[in-house]
Parts: sequence; structure tokens; C-alpha cells
Amino acid sequence: MARTHARVLVSIWNDPDFTNLAASEQRLYLLLLSQPDLSLCGVLALRPKRWARLCPSDTTETVLRDLKRLSDERFVLVDDEVDEVWIRSFVKYDGLLRVPNMRKGMENAMTQVVSKDIQDAMSEVVAEAVRTGTLTESVVGVGVGEGVAARKIVERCSRCSRLRFDCMCPPLPGAT
Repeated sequence: MARTHARVLVSIWNDPDFTNLAASEQRLYLLLLSQPDLSLCGVLALRPKRWARLCPSDTTETVLRDLKRLSDERFVLVDDEVDEVWIRSFVKYDGLLRVPNMRKGMENAMTQVVSKDIQDAMSEVVAEAVRTGTLTESVVGVGVGEGVAARKIVERCSRCSRLRFDCMCPPLPGAT
């Protein structure tokens, strides 16, 4: 189902990293956040021509230039090999990890990501949430086992090295 709204924290305007971006770069970031095909894990197809058509002063070249700056400043991760863009802060700030059903949807969306670079970067974000305690019982609000569920997202299979949620290896005997 296509998204109908985007969550933008008002504190974005207090972030010097964001406010130091040019207006066109800020606009592109907000444009990416508000795309209807943005997945629950913050990934969307790289479509600079389509995005350029949304503003009369944009061209594919200006969109790609602004996207490169967003990438250089670590707002997004772009994988040109598979034409995917990941909004790095999406998982952290959209609140999906706090809602069990949405987190399940996010985990499912993560299995659809083709880019290994993006998969690895996403697992680092979730691992950081576990390490820093931002993904805890009180934040998630559903029970003690949620930290375990978050760890499941970032674990890698010892046999195939894929992220655990995307591993197709048969369970080991006696494993839960």
C-alpha cells in the first residue's frame, strides 16, 4: 500500500547538518521522504528523471548533484549498481521500531533490498539502537523480548553471511 504521509520531525530545523545544506538539497531530502513508494525501511528506487519533473527548475543533473551532496553528508546512501537509495535516518526517526506490526513490515521490506551495502548499513543502524538502548522494553512498549527481536534483525547467518531475517538456510538441529 502506498504511503499517504511522511513524518518529518520539527527538530530537523535545529540540525546544523541539515540547515547547512543548500535549499535544493533540503528540498530533495524532503522530496525523498515524501515519496509514496518509500519502503518501510526507508529505501526507494533511484529515479532522478522522475524527481526532476516535480520542479520546473530541476534537471536530472541538478537532482543527481544534490543527491551526491546528500550522500556525501550521510543523509542518504545511494547504490548506483542496483539503483536504490536509502534514507539513513528513516528507521531511527520514523518510529517504526516502536510498533511491533510496523517493525515486522520493516523487516519484510528489508528482505526486498537488493543492495548489500544498504543492507549492511541498515543492520548497523538497528544494532546501534540495540547497543544504545533506544530499542528497549520502555521505548518499544510491548515486552522484554523486543530487544531479542531487534537483535534478530541484525544477526548474520554463520553459514551464508546473509542477514538472519533474509537467510534461507535450513535451521540447525536443536536451534530455536
